[in-house]
Amino acid sequence: MTRVAQLAQQQLTLSNVRATQERLQEAQIQISTGQKSRSYAGIFKDATRLVSLEASQARIKQFVENNTIISDRLERTDGAVSNIFDALTELRKTLIQATSDSSSGEVRLTEIANNLLSSVTGQLNTKENGRFLFAGSMTTTQPVTVPVPDPTTFGVPEANYYNGDSVALSARIDEATTITYGVTGDRAGFQDAIAALKAAIQAGTTNDRGLMETALTLTNSALQTVAGYRAEIGSDLQTIDRANSNNNDLLTFLEGSITDIESVDVPETVAKMSTDQTVLQASFLTLARITNLTLLDFLR
Repeated sequence: MTRVAQLAQQQLTLSNVRATQERLQEAQIQISTGQKSRSYAGIFKDATRLVSLEASQARIKQFVENNTIISDRLERTDGAVSNIFDALTELRKTLIQATSDSSSGEVRLTEIANNLLSSVTGQLNTKENGRFLFAGSMTTTQPVTVPVPDPTTFGVPEANYYNGDSVALSARIDEATTITYGVTGDRAGFQDAIAALKAAIQAGTTNDRGLMETALTLTNSALQTVAGYRAEIGSDLQTIDRANSNNNDLLTFLEGSITDIESVDVPETVAKMSTDQTVLQASFLTLARITNLTLLDFLR
């Protein structure tokens, strides 16, 4: 007996076997990794879109990270401004007592004002991760000289204590929004505050009632202005919070889109794998029959 040479049929069947084996191997990798492909080549139809989505994702993540840092700075700044407001409130109460006829000699105005001045300057020299928060763009420079120098004229505000600049910091918080933020230590409210404290110290030393009245007027002005700074900071925090909420929503959408492109549908892949296994078994049976086919079988 002589076997019939079915070379073309064998080659076609072997080709189908190899293709099926490759699909099975790829399916096994997809199921184990959860990814459609280990490279962009495996998802070439969506590769350009995937690269664009990933670039957007990285950019939005950077916005979120930067915004979190800025929010931390603003919250620390707000805490310092709040403490300054409290110090001014204490100064106002002390000055009211000092200017009252019934208690003018009993108030330790100089001592109290000196302590409050130390508190205010300490708050204006607040740092966050090595950055001075009230120095404008000169974040490595201590904004307030300690001890605070005397003014040219007691009761007249000036910024002779300040070493920073008046540059407002800015940041891009999302794809379309840039904000300026922060409070510099040379703002009018802080000049009034320090002028009031220096005047109170001098008035307490010299028992100058007129200078006490001037210090009280400056304190009232500083309280109103500093309260405005807190409102400004609060508004910036709300703006950043809204931006980060939108950024996080966008990240959720981008992550879902990337997952749709990259991730494999495991149940579907398992079903296809089962089908390919059946096809492979059938191909092996066909190949075995072709290989064993004899001339007698062919003639029959």
